Amino acid sequence: MPARYQTKFTTIVSGAAVSAAVDLSGGDLFGLWVPVLTSGSAVLLGSFDATSANFVRMTNPAGSGDWTFGVGPGSRAVTLQDVAFPFPFLKVETLVTQADTRSLALIAKLR
Repeated sequence: MPARYQTKFTTIVSGAAVSAAVDLSGGDLFGLWVPVLTSGSAVLLGSFDATSANFVRMTNPAGSGDWTFGVGPGSRAVTLQDVAFPFPFLKVETLVTQADTRSLALIAKLR
């Protein structure tokens, strides 16, 4: 049976740096599509539930720092197929506030 995917969208509103939470329960994060951003870098925040206070930056696979990726100044698709994210709730944080509202897509491979 071929793999199935779902796409969930989240938004970073104008003047903010953190997106709304995305529930990826039942799937594994596989990719991230990012539009043109004000900032060229972003990090992923993870949580075991949707409570805002519980979201923390995730470390890179080597454990040597935040899981940061370059996404700008143009739009970018980031493949995450080799990274396991054990948290069902994710947010995207840009390293500077955004000048306009941005919509991002998180692609999950369904289990």
